[in-house]
Amino acid sequence: KHRETMEFWRLVDQSPSGLRLVRRADQPGQRFVGKQLVAVRAPDMKVLHLGSVRRATIDADHALHAGVHMFAGEPIAIMVRGTGLNDIRSKAVPAFFLPEVSSLSEPSTIILPSGWFKRERVLEILPSQDWKIRLTGLVERGSDHERATYETVSAARGVA
Repeated sequence: KHRETMEFWRLVDQSPSGLRLVRRADQPGQRFVGKQLVAVRAPDMKVLHLGSVRRATIDADHALHAGVHMFAGEPIAIMVRGTGLNDIRSKAVPAFFLPEVSSLSEPSTIILPSGWFKRERVLEILPSQDWKIRLTGLVERGSDHERATYETVSAARGVA
């Protein structure tokens, strides 16, 4: 079982697409790896935003440095469940929607746990059992997540 903790890092540099963070090694914190999904709230952010660790190093003073690529858009927490014959008894899992950001040419995407992406797979968005999406493309495969594009599937079409 994962244990989530809030960690405090010093912001060294910020750009529209990423952050450079540093933390002393003797400060409490969890182990992290490249392409790991992280939630970050920089001083100028009102809410948590999602990103992926792109670089992780330790300097001569034993300070941890992390480069985080930030995903565009404010994440929306959801639950998803598979709809195919193999998924009849599947449990719902947490996921995130990221909205389209047309000014950055970023499509709407969904962030799923590792192993969930299969092109054309239809997922049910909970608690509304009338809303289904079809996965259309893989944007990124991280160490603990997959980010995919999708299209809405009409409930009237009876797709499952």
